[in-house]
Amino acid sequence: MTRLDGGVVSRVFDLVCEQPPEHVVLKVYPTSERWLMEYEVFIFGLLQRETSVPTPRIFYSDRQHRLVPDDYVLMEKVEGAAIAHHTGLKDPDYRDLYRQIGRILRAMHAVELPAFGYLEMSGPVENWPTNREFMTEWFRRALANFNEHGGDPRLGQAIAKRVQSSGAIFNRCDQAALCHNDLHEANAIAARRANGWHLTGIVDVGGAIAADPLFDVARTDYWSTRGNPIKRQALLEGYGVSLSDSDVKAALGVYEMYHALELRNWFARAGDYPETVDRIASELNRLAAQ
Repeated sequence: MTRLDGGVVSRVFDLVCEQPPEHVVLKVYPTSERWLMEYEVFIFGLLQRETSVPTPRIFYSDRQHRLVPDDYVLMEKVEGAAIAHHTGLKDPDYRDLYRQIGRILRAMHAVELPAFGYLEMSGPVENWPTNREFMTEWFRRALANFNEHGGDPRLGQAIAKRVQSSGAIFNRCDQAALCHNDLHEANAIAARRANGWHLTGIVDVGGAIAADPLFDVARTDYWSTRGNPIKRQALLEGYGVSLSDSDVKAALGVYEMYHALELRNWFARAGDYPETVDRIASELNRLAAQ
């Protein structure tokens, strides 16, 4: 039994069975998040039924606490390791991998959903009928958090102004799609085979939502490509969009502003990362001025 890296909310372990000698993954969920295990199992099932997106099979899930004092799942250990854990990757490798990430996001977004917001087994919970209502409310909450945790009032006003002027961008999407909402290099498993790199599994789907597909692309772009032009171009090529499309560029800009705001708030709440908070505030100033 070996603790695996990652798992900010949950604890993840590699279990090696004696008979037969196979690896399985144990994921243990915190008692403070009793909803998370069932939600993640549901999203994995939805992806496996409706798409070709590679995800680990779930062997067993349990919330009865008979064996361990927390909810847990046993799942398949897919071939390879998270992209973030592979060393020595070069530009052509990243180009190949990010094209695959783009294609996987496109396949995931083929799953259409009836409303915008988080889901549960019986359908969306706390949902909004339109993307504009959804994004307006999520920005309102994020800005309230921003103000509560020491945000610059002038920057908050600039963000709010940008949101108010983005109604046409939000209205452009009239169909919610299944979005991973956290697809970055630590949540994409890859293996090198004779014919090159292959994405073998997508994990950590507990944050999945129903949203504008470009909201999801923007999340991966902001959180994972981090401005690297090779990764960004490959992601967009794989997904099948281009920044030469003014609507796509505008949507990615305002959605990346939301993701930057959310990330800034997380670090501000943690309280130990003032330099990171300042860096993200500079990015927010740039995004709000676009």
